[in-house]
Amino acid sequence: MAPSVARNEARWSADPDKRAHRGPSVSPWVIMAVACASCGRVQCQTGEGDPARPLSVNVRDFGAKGDGAADDTGAFQAALDQAGRTGDPVYAPGGRYRFAGHLRVPSGVTLIGTWQGPPARETGTVLEPTEGRGEADGSPFITLEGAAGVRGLVVTYPEQVTAEPPPVPYPWTIRGLAQDCQVRDCLLVRPYQAIDFGTYPCSRHTISNVYGSPLRRGIYVDGSTDVGRITNVHFSTFFFPFEGPLDQWTLANAEAFIIGRADWEWITNCFALGYHVGFRFTRGSGGNGKPPGVASYVAIDHSGIDLSGTPMVVEDCGGLTVTQSVFKGRAVEIRDSNTSPVKFAQCWFSPVPGTESLVQAAGQGRVSFVDCTFEFWDTLGSLAPALKAGCVSLLVQGCEFGTRNRPAFLIGNQVKRQIELTPEVRSAVVSGNRLRYGESITNASAGKVEISGNVVDESDLPDAGPEP
Repeated sequence: MAPSVARNEARWSADPDKRAHRGPSVSPWVIMAVACASCGRVQCQTGEGDPARPLSVNVRDFGAKGDGAADDTGAFQAALDQAGRTGDPVYAPGGRYRFAGHLRVPSGVTLIGTWQGPPARETGTVLEPTEGRGEADGSPFITLEGAAGVRGLVVTYPEQVTAEPPPVPYPWTIRGLAQDCQVRDCLLVRPYQAIDFGTYPCSRHTISNVYGSPLRRGIYVDGSTDVGRITNVHFSTFFFPFEGPLDQWTLANAEAFIIGRADWEWITNCFALGYHVGFRFTRGSGGNGKPPGVASYVAIDHSGIDLSGTPMVVEDCGGLTVTQSVFKGRAVEIRDSNTSPVKFAQCWFSPVPGTESLVQAAGQGRVSFVDCTFEFWDTLGSLAPALKAGCVSLLVQGCEFGTRNRPAFLIGNQVKRQIELTPEVRSAVVSGNRLRYGESITNASAGKVEISGNVVDESDLPDAGPEP
């Protein structure tokens, strides 16, 4: 132990007050990351103040300008290639970096910008790609090899339209090639297509703390054969006018989350506003030597889709659980092609103008709703039910149909229907629900159906007076 360190240790040991407040033992030789004031290079220092070798490769040392004019593609790639040989991360200080080409991040390397959390504005380390204009199937701007990642970056497309549709097609912003790829703490401004972890299987991926305004596709996952995690993602109309022409194009065409084959996928605290489809689950292409398949054991929680054409489409899945989430848009669709259970618990279903049913459930898998709320459906006055069930098996238990803050609920002398069971239903339990404004459940099933214990809240009936 160095003499000065030994003296410090002796002083701590001799002073009982300091010992009592010292907390966990930490070596004075713990390495700390600091930024050099002159060049922005991230360095490590020991407790003695002696600089060690750089913790990261700095793109400025390879000629990157960051002035928004010079082409920095070569400088960034040179820094990344160097890091690929040493295993260091690559650091890009604040600036606006223009790219006429694309980047490849080597295995085990992370490209790092200045942000420590997801930025909400175009400041810090801003990357401006221009390659691939008009080529949706072109080379992605950033390609991640296995166990590679990006963090703390802003990516914006300076030549993308900002108001009038249609948007200009561009390749994917970020594409993974293999397992353990990561995208963290990034802002993606008006990408045509944002994150592709599906063209090549990217098992054990992590997508976390990402803001963005994807115009056509947000996140695509397919062929993942180990647990993937998508957390704290917020897609919205950042950086183009809400309810403007470009926003209307996105509402008519864009998809936020597209999930193909995924053997276990955790989706938490995710949100998308103004997309044609919020979540789409589809039969995927397999990968890693596996046959084509569906998303299996997928859990969505504390998430929401707002002002959507279709908040969720389930073409097929291998088991989907959705908890404590909100879906505002036209009908959630569980299609006839679905073969496995879909479960909703403590979820809220709400319409946009033009909505008939809030949920249309079909297919061979059981569909269940527990402690959910359905409100304001049938905005067209067509007597469409809140829940139209044509799935082979159905459970609706402890749910509420309608809220006290209601629009007109009578159409002529008829009460809007809460639930419709079609002839395709072979078994169903509808029990313990609160039916506001009166009961209207229609049953055309010839199967085993139990409808019992539902409560009509008399205070909500016409002319019933104020709620007690």
